Amino acid sequence: MFYLLRKRRWWWAALTAFLGGLCRPNGILLALPFAVEYLVFFREFGFKNWKEFLRDNYKTLITPAAAPLGTLSYFTFLYFITGNFFAYFEAIEWWGRSSINLMNFFNLIWNRIANFQSLPLHGFHNSKIDFTFGLLFLLSIIVFGILKRKIRLSYTLYSLAIILLPQLSGQTMSLTRYLSVSFPHFILLGILSRKSPTIGWLISLISILFLSIFALQSFNWYWVG
Repeated sequence: MFYLLRKRRWWWAALTAFLGGLCRPNGILLALPFAVEYLVFFREFGFKNWKEFLRDNYKTLITPAAAPLGTLSYFTFLYFITGNFFAYFEAIEWWGRSSINLMNFFNLIWNRIANFQSLPLHGFHNSKIDFTFGLLFLLSIIVFGILKRKIRLSYTLYSLAIILLPQLSGQTMSLTRYLSVSFPHFILLGILSRKSPTIGWLISLISILFLSIFALQSFNWYWVG
């Protein structure tokens, strides 16, 4: 989707965004970078030329709504299958994600920092690895994405949404799995590695270490999701 947005192929990008929203409810987050890239496109025309913009692009004005339409289609499917439009939210309560609000995030950060020593290295609901990587990803996108502007605004907002949404439920469960699709962070790692090969080698060694740990745990039927 991001590639197609950069190429200004709005309808193909809309199709991929729709499928993203259809596959998973958090695919609705794709609407945020889509809208930002479309606004950048509009800005290239200049605000004074908005009539010209509408004349040439009125057919594509609906494309930023593709991801929400995909999510709406998914919930509609749930309604026909279960009779409950919001069956998804009832299902996630079984995973301890009963409510989503901003205070959950701040309480989570405070609780994990205050009790960090007592957390297991990696577990189902509590994990030093999940919390540490979640915090590192959040701080890095704030510093390099917002303050230093090393990557595009649409990429930055997408990463922030990917990081924050799971934690708004007050859980870090499976957080590293959610972080794995935050591709702007891998762009940042590439930028840092290019500036300093030592950092690149260090990142690779740390990654190999964690890969080995998780692989061994998985082979022994330990939950590493």
